[in-house]
Amino acid sequence: MKRSLYALVTLALPCGAFAQNQQEPPDINFQFKVDQAIEKGIKWLKGKRTGSYHKEIQNGNELILLTYIHAGVPETDPDFQALMKEALENKLERTYKVALTAMCFEEIDRVKYQYRIHQCAQFLVDNLDDAGESRYGQPTIFVEDVPTTSPARKDIATTTQKPTDPNKLKDVPEHGKKVKPAVKNLIQVKRKRAGPAEHDHSNMQYHALGLRACFDAGIRFEESYIKLVDTHWRKTQIEDAGAKKEPIALDGAPIPVAKGAKGATSVMPTTVQMEVPPAGWGYQSGSGKSWGSMTVGAVGALCITDYMMGKDWRKDVDVVEGMQWISKHFTVTDNPEYPGKWHYYYLYGLERAGMLFGTEIIGPHKWYRTGAEYLLAQQGAGGEWKDVVDTCFAILFLRRATRRLDVATSAAKR
Repeated sequence: MKRSLYALVTLALPCGAFAQNQQEPPDINFQFKVDQAIEKGIKWLKGKRTGSYHKEIQNGNELILLTYIHAGVPETDPDFQALMKEALENKLERTYKVALTAMCFEEIDRVKYQYRIHQCAQFLVDNLDDAGESRYGQPTIFVEDVPTTSPARKDIATTTQKPTDPNKLKDVPEHGKKVKPAVKNLIQVKRKRAGPAEHDHSNMQYHALGLRACFDAGIRFEESYIKLVDTHWRKTQIEDAGAKKEPIALDGAPIPVAKGAKGATSVMPTTVQMEVPPAGWGYQSGSGKSWGSMTVGAVGALCITDYMMGKDWRKDVDVVEGMQWISKHFTVTDNPEYPGKWHYYYLYGLERAGMLFGTEIIGPHKWYRTGAEYLLAQQGAGGEWKDVVDTCFAILFLRRATRRLDVATSAAKR
């Protein structure tokens, strides 16, 4: 438990200095190898399904759909269509699947499928207990109250709020990703029941990913709800035994910001420097030991709750302490502090932590290049990484599937 606030120094870098000292020239040959690996992986995935990959979850086919979306599989592809139909028609019963469903439809078309994302949001809020915790989830009858069609885009917002300037709700371009449609209909979701009093940080990190997808699709949550989630993550953080404050620097690619109706621009990043101890997360509250897969997920979750509350996660000491833990225990060849288990699941979480924070390095580690080189070396002859689920995680990592957050746009969306 914490704690005192440590020194924070934020240094604005001149454009020339950033270009000279932080960015490396594009490695065209390496990118070609990555693109080839993704293409081979998708070919291997075609027609496959995850099956019962966990005792609590019958299938994770939404994970395949999310992989198709980010890998650029056209929506007209028959397998894409079959998975999309399944994701639209499935009952909302489990946290992982519901969060992935929201993530899929927010990427496909967050305006056209806002109603489905709204349903996912209702499930997520109704599966949070009074301590701000969630686990596998149970069906909620209140999902049935959500209209099964989205309001016409010309309609006014469905809340008492005035419609926000659509330019402030339109995602700015990100390399290799489409610009999403403006969201004009803002929908307020309220928690109508308390979820089961149980939790784990695996379900909770996907719960947070689902919240981010819903938020970006125009779903608005009560601030007290977001604070419940946020508080849980903070109170369950674990400092490494005997940990000392040490400096860490986090640099990243330019963070995109919207510039009114004239389109998008970019600002050069800052170098975030703090002196903090490493502090991570275990599987549940009361865990005596942090794991890599839980810590990367927790860092991403706190970035998301900060984003949804209009705060700058790059100045969040708890987040940076989590990044320090990742740096101190950094590896891509296994799941740190939980070897032999959930390795590729951890790698996808590492991608999310790096992308959500907005950094290309974590301490001295170039997380993407190091991880991508490892994955390229591990790909099977047929294009697979072990099994269907791990192949999805590998492709999502290689594709940098997670969209960056932008605190300026977040404040405009509130």
